[in-house]
Amino acid sequence: MKWFCRLFLFIFSVQSVNADSFKQNVNNYITMWIDKNPKAVKQYLLANIKEPYCCFMYGTLFLYEKNMKKADIYITKAANMGLPEALNSIGDGYYSGDIRPKNHKKALEYYRLSAKKGYGVAQFNAGVVFLKYAKTKRGVRKAIYWLNKAINNPHMKEFKPYILISKRNAIEKLKSIEK
Repeated sequence: MKWFCRLFLFIFSVQSVNADSFKQNVNNYITMWIDKNPKAVKQYLLANIKEPYCCFMYGTLFLYEKNMKKADIYITKAANMGLPEALNSIGDGYYSGDIRPKNHKKALEYYRLSAKKGYGVAQFNAGVVFLKYAKTKRGVRKAIYWLNKAINNPHMKEFKPYILISKRNAIEKLKSIEK
Protein backbone atom coordinates (compact mmCIF):
# COMPACT_ATOMS: atom_id res chain seq x y z
CA MET A 1 0.00 0.00 0.00
CA LYS A 2 2.92 2.35 0.65
CA TRP A 3 4.04 2.15 -2.99
CA PHE A 4 0.50 3.06 -4.03
CA CYS A 5 0.62 6.22 -1.90
CA ARG A 6 4.07 7.07 -3.28
CA LEU A 7 2.66 6.77 -6.78
CA PHE A 8 -0.06 9.29 -5.95
CA LEU A 9 2.51 11.69 -4.52
CA PHE A 10 4.79 11.30 -7.53
CA ILE A 11 2.06 11.92 -10.05
CA PHE A 12 0.88 15.11 -8.45
CA SER A 13 4.26 16.41 -7.36
CA VAL A 14 5.04 17.05 -11.03
CA GLN A 15 1.83 19.02 -11.48
CA SER A 16 3.72 22.28 -11.44
CA VAL A 17 6.08 21.25 -14.25
CA ASN A 18 3.57 22.14 -16.99
CA ALA A 19 0.04 21.39 -18.05
CA ASP A 20 0.96 18.84 -20.75
CA SER A 21 3.12 16.74 -18.44
CA PHE A 22 0.45 16.93 -15.74
CA LYS A 23 -2.19 15.68 -18.18
CA GLN A 24 0.16 12.94 -19.33
CA ASN A 25 0.75 11.86 -15.73
CA VAL A 26 -2.99 11.71 -15.06
CA ASN A 27 -3.53 9.74 -18.27
CA ASN A 28 -0.73 7.34 -17.36
CA TYR A 29 -2.24 6.80 -13.92
CA ILE A 30 -5.70 6.16 -15.34
CA THR A 31 -4.33 3.78 -17.97
CA MET A 32 -2.35 1.88 -15.36
CA TRP A 33 -5.19 1.48 -12.85
CA ILE A 34 -8.55 1.67 -14.63
CA ASP A 35 -8.79 -2.08 -15.25
CA LYS A 36 -7.25 -3.10 -11.92
CA ASN A 37 -9.04 -0.71 -9.62
CA PRO A 38 -11.56 1.61 -11.29
CA LYS A 39 -12.94 2.67 -7.92
CA ALA A 40 -9.51 3.98 -6.88
CA VAL A 41 -9.23 5.94 -10.14
CA LYS A 42 -12.60 7.58 -9.54
CA GLN A 43 -11.67 8.38 -5.93
CA TYR A 44 -8.40 9.87 -7.06
CA LEU A 45 -10.01 12.07 -9.70
CA LEU A 46 -12.75 13.12 -7.29
CA ALA A 47 -10.14 14.05 -4.67
CA ASN A 48 -8.53 16.33 -7.27
CA ILE A 49 -11.78 17.61 -8.77
CA LYS A 50 -10.71 21.26 -8.51
CA GLU A 51 -8.02 20.54 -11.09
CA PRO A 52 -9.78 21.10 -14.46
CA TYR A 53 -8.23 18.09 -16.19
CA CYS A 54 -9.14 15.74 -13.33
CA CYS A 55 -12.69 17.11 -13.35
CA PHE A 56 -12.86 16.51 -17.11
CA MET A 57 -11.50 12.96 -16.85
CA TYR A 58 -13.93 12.22 -14.02
CA GLY A 59 -16.79 13.31 -16.29
CA THR A 60 -15.34 11.29 -19.16
CA LEU A 61 -15.44 8.14 -17.04
CA PHE A 62 -19.19 8.65 -16.70
CA LEU A 63 -19.46 8.87 -20.49
CA TYR A 64 -18.02 5.37 -20.74
CA GLU A 65 -20.52 4.19 -18.14
CA LYS A 66 -23.31 5.79 -20.21
CA ASN A 67 -24.26 8.05 -17.29
CA MET A 68 -24.78 11.14 -19.42
CA LYS A 69 -26.16 13.36 -16.65
CA LYS A 70 -23.11 12.97 -14.43
CA ALA A 71 -20.77 13.18 -17.42
CA ASP A 72 -22.35 16.48 -18.44
CA ILE A 73 -22.10 17.92 -14.92
CA TYR A 74 -18.35 17.33 -14.58
CA ILE A 75 -17.40 18.09 -18.17
CA THR A 76 -19.33 21.37 -17.91
CA LYS A 77 -17.50 22.20 -14.66
CA ALA A 78 -14.17 21.61 -16.39
CA ALA A 79 -15.29 23.75 -19.34
CA ASN A 80 -16.28 26.53 -16.94
CA MET A 81 -12.71 26.34 -15.62
CA GLY A 82 -11.55 26.98 -19.20
CA LEU A 83 -10.20 23.54 -20.09
CA PRO A 84 -10.01 23.29 -23.92
CA GLU A 85 -10.65 19.53 -23.94
CA ALA A 86 -13.88 20.05 -22.01
CA LEU A 87 -15.02 22.88 -24.28
CA ASN A 88 -14.42 20.61 -27.27
CA SER A 89 -16.33 17.80 -25.54
CA ILE A 90 -19.34 20.06 -25.04
CA GLY A 91 -19.14 20.89 -28.73
CA ASP A 92 -19.14 17.15 -29.44
CA GLY A 93 -22.24 16.77 -27.28
CA TYR A 94 -24.09 19.40 -29.29
CA TYR A 95 -22.84 18.06 -32.60
CA SER A 96 -23.78 14.44 -31.95
CA GLY A 97 -26.91 15.12 -29.91
CA ASP A 98 -25.87 12.41 -27.41
CA ILE A 99 -25.79 14.59 -24.32
CA ARG A 100 -27.29 17.87 -25.42
CA PRO A 101 -29.89 18.76 -28.05
CA LYS A 102 -28.33 18.44 -31.51
CA ASN A 103 -27.28 21.92 -32.62
CA HIS A 104 -24.41 22.50 -35.03
CA LYS A 105 -24.27 26.26 -34.28
CA LYS A 106 -23.80 25.63 -30.55
CA ALA A 107 -21.27 22.90 -31.36
CA LEU A 108 -19.33 25.35 -33.49
CA GLU A 109 -19.45 27.94 -30.71
CA TYR A 110 -17.76 25.53 -28.28
CA TYR A 111 -15.34 24.18 -30.87
CA ARG A 112 -14.20 27.74 -31.59
CA LEU A 113 -13.79 28.56 -27.90
CA SER A 114 -11.58 25.51 -27.54
CA ALA A 115 -9.78 26.11 -30.85
CA LYS A 116 -8.89 29.66 -29.83
CA LYS A 117 -7.07 28.13 -26.84
CA GLY A 118 -4.92 26.16 -29.30
CA TYR A 119 -6.59 22.77 -28.97
CA GLY A 120 -5.91 21.06 -32.31
CA VAL A 121 -8.84 18.64 -32.25
CA ALA A 122 -11.21 21.58 -31.82
CA GLN A 123 -9.48 23.46 -34.64
CA PHE A 124 -10.12 20.49 -36.91
CA ASN A 125 -13.70 20.09 -35.64
CA ALA A 126 -14.44 23.79 -36.24
CA GLY A 127 -13.07 23.50 -39.77
CA VAL A 128 -15.15 20.42 -40.53
CA VAL A 129 -18.37 21.92 -39.16
CA PHE A 130 -17.82 25.16 -41.06
CA LEU A 131 -17.17 23.13 -44.20
CA LYS A 132 -20.25 20.96 -43.79
CA TYR A 133 -22.68 23.84 -43.22
CA ALA A 134 -21.03 26.63 -45.27
CA LYS A 135 -23.16 28.04 -48.06
CA THR A 136 -21.09 31.15 -48.75
CA LYS A 137 -17.48 31.96 -49.61
CA ARG A 138 -17.07 33.47 -46.16
CA GLY A 139 -18.16 30.25 -44.45
CA VAL A 140 -15.83 28.10 -46.55
CA ARG A 141 -12.96 30.52 -45.89
CA LYS A 142 -13.58 30.10 -42.16
CA ALA A 143 -13.40 26.33 -42.65
CA ILE A 144 -10.06 26.72 -44.44
CA TYR A 145 -8.81 29.07 -41.69
CA TRP A 146 -9.48 26.51 -38.94
CA LEU A 147 -8.18 23.59 -40.99
CA ASN A 148 -4.94 25.54 -41.57
CA LYS A 149 -4.70 26.10 -37.81
CA ALA A 150 -5.11 22.36 -37.26
CA ILE A 151 -2.52 21.51 -39.93
CA ASN A 152 0.02 23.78 -38.24
CA ASN A 153 -0.76 22.55 -34.73
CA PRO A 154 2.18 20.39 -33.56
CA HIS A 155 -0.17 18.10 -31.61
CA MET A 156 -2.04 17.17 -34.81
CA LYS A 157 0.86 15.73 -36.84
CA GLU A 158 -0.56 12.21 -37.04
CA PHE A 159 -3.90 13.58 -38.29
CA LYS A 160 -2.39 15.79 -41.00
CA PRO A 161 -3.48 13.50 -43.91
CA TYR A 162 -7.12 13.68 -42.76
CA ILE A 163 -6.96 17.42 -42.26
CA LEU A 164 -5.46 17.85 -45.73
CA ILE A 165 -8.35 15.88 -47.24
CA SER A 166 -10.84 18.18 -45.52
CA LYS A 167 -8.89 21.22 -46.67
CA ARG A 168 -8.87 19.92 -50.25
CA ASN A 169 -12.65 19.45 -50.02
CA ALA A 170 -13.00 23.01 -48.69
CA ILE A 171 -10.97 24.41 -51.58
CA GLU A 172 -13.13 22.48 -54.06
CA LYS A 173 -16.28 23.78 -52.38
CA LEU A 174 -14.94 27.34 -52.51
CA LYS A 175 -14.23 26.96 -56.24
CA SER A 176 -17.75 25.67 -56.89
CA ILE A 177 -19.32 28.56 -54.94
CA GLU A 178 -17.20 31.08 -56.85
CA LYS A 179 -18.48 29.79 -60.21
